[in-house]
Amino acid sequence: MGDSMRTCGDCIVCCVYPSINTESLVKRGCEHCPNLHLSDPIKPNTMQLSSEEPVKCGIYRERPDVCKGYKCLWIQGHGNEEDRPDRALVLIDTTHRIENGIECKPLAPGVEETPEVKATIGRMMKSTGCAAIVTDFYERRFVRIVT
Repeated sequence: MGDSMRTCGDCIVCCVYPSINTESLVKRGCEHCPNLHLSDPIKPNTMQLSSEEPVKCGIYRERPDVCKGYKCLWIQGHGNEEDRPDRALVLIDTTHRIENGIECKPLAPGVEETPEVKATIGRMMKSTGCAAIVTDFYERRFVRIVT
């Protein structure tokens, strides 16, 4: 495992990609959280911002437990610097679908097939010792399972 003292920096992938349905926060997947203060919109069909503008959570100190508790594998110290979700174009976390597995969620349609994303998935699998489930962009179907 790598550096466990990582910070998100300007990565906001977990504030955009997953759907959240709790008492205190409801948002659809692939849409930015209503509490994000964005000066530029998210590019269509991707999780990348259209500029390098700073992003701030309007409720960071009072954010819901679902946000406080979420930690992607990169923030936990797995992978290299280039494996940060906004740089690697893939969000990787532990999955609820299989035990001892990681779930790899591409941040744009088709990027799960690129050599760079495949390399990131490989590094995360090696670091965690887990098999990987790769989904399509909208998590509607599994693309493949990698062991």
